[in-house]
Formats: sequence, structure tokens, C-alpha cells
Amino acid sequence: MNAEPASVHESPATMETQGSSPSPSPRELDWPGFVEFCQARKEDVGLECMFLQQVRGFVENDYIRIFCSKEFVYQQCSRHETLAGLRQLAAEWAGRSMDVQVEPPREKNHLSPGEVREKALADPLVKEVMDSFGAQVVDIRQH
Repeated sequence: MNAEPASVHESPATMETQGSSPSPSPRELDWPGFVEFCQARKEDVGLECMFLQQVRGFVENDYIRIFCSKEFVYQQCSRHETLAGLRQLAAEWAGRSMDVQVEPPREKNHLSPGEVREKALADPLVKEVMDSFGAQVVDIRQH
């Protein structure tokens, strides 16, 4: 009979510890934590969380910076409604007002094949190799 009261006392103590530990110790505010918070609430919110797995993000002081690698994702994330929803989620998550900034993809220089060839042939190192070996450029591929 002594075993029963011990187990009854252990369960509430364990529950109290688990229930009260998040409040006293503030959680670390980082990008994975924000994404996890949003994913847990995706049923309650609209499309705000939809693209968070497809972007890189950083939490810096009182704002969140989201870096998009694709133009379509940038267009969706930077919509007024999406930004407002993300700001609201960020404030709930952090317990304070947070700004959300969405950065566009870094544009690669889109050169025509002729421009790429011209640029490669103008490179001093390419010229030196061509002169040293009596070579000529047959094909240029852009990566």
C-alpha cells in the first residue's frame, strides 16, 4: 500500500516539473524553433507556414530574416497578407513584437551564350592558356 501513495506523489511532481519548466527558462529564439512553432500551428493559420521549409532564415534581435532561393517563393512570402501572418506568429512565438524581412533570391547574372563566350575569351588566364598551348575554345558551358 505504500507503493501506491509513492506513485501518486511522483506523477504530480513530474507533471508539475514538466508543466512549469518552459515558463521560468526562456526558450532559445532561433530559426528551427520558429519553423517548428509555425508547423505546429499550421492548421490554425493560412499559407504563412507553407514555404518555411523551402527558405533559410535567421533570428536576429527583434526581427526574423528570411532568405528565398527561388523567385516564386519570394513572391509568395513577401505578400502583404503572408508577412502580416508571419509577424503575428513571430510575436506569439517570441512573446514580443518581431519584424519579419523577406530577402529576394540573389540573382545570378543571366548572360546570353555569346556574352558568356566573349567574357571567357577576355579572361587573362584563358588567353594565357590559349597562347601557351596554341589552343582554341570549342565550347563554353555556364554552371
